[in-house]
Amino acid sequence: MVVVEVLGPVQVRRDDGTVVRPPGLQALLLSMLVVDADQIVTTDRLIDVMWGAAPDDRAAHRLQSHIHRLRRTLDTGATIEADGGGYRLSLEGGAVDAVRFEKLLAEARRAAEIGDHDQVVTLCRDALSLWRGAPFETIETTRLAGASRRLHDLRSSTWELLLASELSRGNHETVAREIEPLVREHPLRERLHELLVTALSLSGHHADALGACERARTWLLDELGVEPGPRLRELHRMVLAEEAILVDPGTSVPKPSRQVPAQLPVCPRVFVGRTDVLRELDEGRSRAVDPVRIFCLTGGAGTGKTALAVSWGHAVTGDFPDGQLYIDLRGFGPDEPRDPTEALPGLLTALGVPTAEIPDGEHERSALFRSAMSGRRMLVVLDNAKDADHVRPLLPGTSESVTVVTSRSQLTGLVVQEGAHRLPLGPLSPEETQQLIADLGLPLDDSQADSLAAVCSRLPLALRIAAERMRSGGAQELDALLASPQDVPPDAGARLDVLDVGEDRASVRGVFSWSYRHLDHDSAWIFRCFGISPSAELSLGPLSALAHLDERATRRGVETLRRAHLVEPVSRGRYRLHDLLRVYAIELSENHDPESARQRAFARLCDHYLERAPWPWWSACPTRPTIPASRTWQAGRRRQEPTSTSGQPSPGSPPNVRISSSPRRRPPAAGAIPSPQTSPRSSGAICTMMRPMCWRSDCMALRSERLAMSTMLLGRALRIDVLPSPR
Repeated sequence: MVVVEVLGPVQVRRDDGTVVRPPGLQALLLSMLVVDADQIVTTDRLIDVMWGAAPDDRAAHRLQSHIHRLRRTLDTGATIEADGGGYRLSLEGGAVDAVRFEKLLAEARRAAEIGDHDQVVTLCRDALSLWRGAPFETIETTRLAGASRRLHDLRSSTWELLLASELSRGNHETVAREIEPLVREHPLRERLHELLVTALSLSGHHADALGACERARTWLLDELGVEPGPRLRELHRMVLAEEAILVDPGTSVPKPSRQVPAQLPVCPRVFVGRTDVLRELDEGRSRAVDPVRIFCLTGGAGTGKTALAVSWGHAVTGDFPDGQLYIDLRGFGPDEPRDPTEALPGLLTALGVPTAEIPDGEHERSALFRSAMSGRRMLVVLDNAKDADHVRPLLPGTSESVTVVTSRSQLTGLVVQEGAHRLPLGPLSPEETQQLIADLGLPLDDSQADSLAAVCSRLPLALRIAAERMRSGGAQELDALLASPQDVPPDAGARLDVLDVGEDRASVRGVFSWSYRHLDHDSAWIFRCFGISPSAELSLGPLSALAHLDERATRRGVETLRRAHLVEPVSRGRYRLHDLLRVYAIELSENHDPESARQRAFARLCDHYLERAPWPWWSACPTRPTIPASRTWQAGRRRQEPTSTSGQPSPGSPPNVRISSSPRRRPPAAGAIPSPQTSPRSSGAICTMMRPMCWRSDCMALRSERLAMSTMLLGRALRIDVLPSPR
């Protein structure tokens, strides 16, 4: 077995006792793979770390060469596998000293819980003996700074546990001697100051103990702007009064009684699926050298982010002996978002900080929260965050605790600056949807279950609401939708009415509205334009025409919608809404936009497609109009609306253009689309796109194959039924 050692200069220790230190870039490569052991590290990321953001053309080849040499260094003790556009270090036949260190620390903590201080001392000293210097020593890169910082924090926690147990064994002088350099190295760790004052006082050095109290207060005030915590102040008072400071032999260290908060909401009765995300959470929680324990569950309304966070939290409570904190930040909801300054007192009180000792300012409260969290292993769930700035004051300062943030925002700032792990959630898979329907106890056959899944767009919230409606006697409306789930009713809001049980939090329309109300003017208008279009998918060009915005402004608006999980990209520059969001967009457009504005937007979309069509049939017609003439006609048409929807050419139209308003089988969600003149509410007519038609039958025989192909392609482009062949 080989051991990869990173707690000092990076090296590989083989079975025969030989030690190999890989040279510069190989050491960096090995360290990157160790940090994400058993995870794929992409080739692009490795190249970026090793050669910067602008590597030359041979970077990939050089990376392969370094991988080959590193495999020879590891021999058979560990393997580097090429997998999915990257590489993965498998340690089945090897070990990492950092992993061994953390396992020893976990065993020591369990021994401390039962008061076995002799075992604690042995395990902690074994763990500390693995350190040969700074983590990843000699490697110069900021990409490993987070992992290094986390390992340093764990080392400090190990020292604190060790010295507390030594105090309980009566080794006061030993503690006073060993702790002095640690306090100078980590002056902001109150736990070390508490141990130092206790050791000095029990050793009879009262003046030194008072001096240690004063130095601790000075450091905390200068660096954090906060007074020492309640335990350190109590020790100061006891030293001044020359009271005896007793160490309870049944505890690891004299300390104030800690509350163990258990604030997680009730676990959902039914929870299925999301196995990939749960696996990521479990692996991230247990990964030894992961520098950051912040996980961002992001996704649109109704995707089950909170249910996932709470379910996982209840499943792993045993891994967080110091408790769980939970707070609803109300980033998206009927109320205003909760200010972090107002949220912090509740968290501090749960951690045992007296209300009278909580400072007023946000920065001071945040600093006190980080101090109170130091040395604790807790789960912190920050639910429904508006954005990255909303949660930053609430993040623990060390990685001993795990933080889970849920949000409809992508929280890019946390990913970029804090190194958080983003885990996106979308609709359930078909298999997960079927399982949820079964677990909810709905008596549906396979066909009905498929229809319900389509009606609810496979969103967990919508499925739960539908189940409640069916159980509470509201199944009649659902039955109508299950009969034809692919058709949007003439009243586009009917589906949303059914998926509502009378409360905003249990209403699909309500939870969608919380995302919509945060949009700026242009983004909100672009979202409603998806409700005017006959297609749920649009690229930037047609969307710009609908919204009457330039492409740059449209791109900004769509990006805002994407970050809010209100649209999703389907290909480069093309976006879509899932069915329920599409219905919501249609309803918003019908309720908020004047009919004339909707007609003009639809006409602009028609013009966009008509102007940019390749006109392949013109090449087949002896009397085809010229492109300049067509563009002149188009320019004139923009200045006046068409005056005919009868299927015949409107005045001023070129002879080979007509508008069709004949009833046809409507495409999905097309029932609420206005024709250029006529509202579907009044006439029910469906206006298909303006399409060029050659009326001279003798032209058709010339290029029939080309015409058929062009007709099919144009039909696909418009995302409507294939156009009828001209006769």
